[in-house]
Amino acid sequence: LGGSCTITLLNRENDLMHLAGYYDADPHAHYLLGELLRAAGDIHSDRGLLGEVLRTGKPVLVEKVDPSELRSRSQAPGPFLQAFIEEVGISSLLAAPLVGNRGVVGIINVARHRDDPAFTQDDQAFLNEITFRLAVAVENNQLVESLRREIAATASAEQALSLSEQRFRSVFDSTALAIELMDASGVILDVNRAFERLSGYAWLDMVGRPYGTLQHPNDTLAFQRMLTELKLNLAPIEPMENRIVRKDGSIAWVRTHLAPVKQSSDAEAMSLIVAMHEDITVRKQAERYFQGVLEATPDALVMSD
Repeated sequence: LGGSCTITLLNRENDLMHLAGYYDADPHAHYLLGELLRAAGDIHSDRGLLGEVLRTGKPVLVEKVDPSELRSRSQAPGPFLQAFIEEVGISSLLAAPLVGNRGVVGIINVARHRDDPAFTQDDQAFLNEITFRLAVAVENNQLVESLRREIAATASAEQALSLSEQRFRSVFDSTALAIELMDASGVILDVNRAFERLSGYAWLDMVGRPYGTLQHPNDTLAFQRMLTELKLNLAPIEPMENRIVRKDGSIAWVRTHLAPVKQSSDAEAMSLIVAMHEDITVRKQAERYFQGVLEATPDALVMSD
């Protein structure tokens, strides 16, 4: 169509438009147009010629431009517009809405230089032919950008999750407490190194086994009551002192803490169970030793001491 061309796009709130692109075949005019548009900044969607196009949803053809009227209706600072009018001139204007599948997304605006022939109805019809294709291209571009942002956000969330998992794994493996992770039904999903040292069983020996299979037979009933209470209340319960049978057949005394893990604070079901075992074998051995000493010592001797 010749002359200058600009494309402005609406923001998400439809109250402002921003410059998306501009072109002029004349290098000097192209430079001045860029300065003019950068000075204008965001454009209010309810003002001027572009606002009229948005309100009506129809193209606007100005065959002969009145420079004084153009100055009054423009949102660009006076000096920049004045420089463009004086050095290049605007003889005719044509603006058309970019209507895509989701409605109006922006405006394409073309202008003829000084002494160029005025735009005609045929020019307007030609511009109308290409606006829909251009609008669809703009929508596709916006969709791609939206997807890029979503992917970037997802990647950022995954990175944060990965760091969180790394921190959890570091604590999980370095703590002195023996820890078992189970699903809601009590099947073991993971154990840490402290549990391997305590029980003598390797990770592969434990994963997939029902929780409680290492319990001493004399503690089985109390242990089952503890697990049932946890599932009913969905809250941590009082710890229990119980025995587990190590791989070599020896007995280890532990203080067991059970806690549920829910997907969210308001969830009605738990997704995981955490069992933490504090090794109290040495303390139990000491208690048995001193109990034996007391039982073997005559009462009179104890009183005199």
